[in-house]
Amino acid sequence: MGRNSLISIIIPVFDRAQTLTRLFTSLLGITYRPLEIILVDNGSADHSFRLCAQFQAEYSAVSYTHLRAHETA
Repeated sequence: MGRNSLISIIIPVFDRAQTLTRLFTSLLGITYRPLEIILVDNGSADHSFRLCAQFQAEYSAVSYTHLRAHETA
């Protein structure tokens, strides 16, 4: 793998609001670039979606998808 190879980290999120801040802090410590972080929320009932949306708004390397139960296959 070359130094410029993109690394994608895909993180499933489901009702993890209590631990997301610690996760995001850890992810920000990764020094490898280029890096993309993909958050996939499969219909959390807590406020995980707010935290993920805020993280995406603050960091350009983060993308976030919030799926509702009826949107899943």
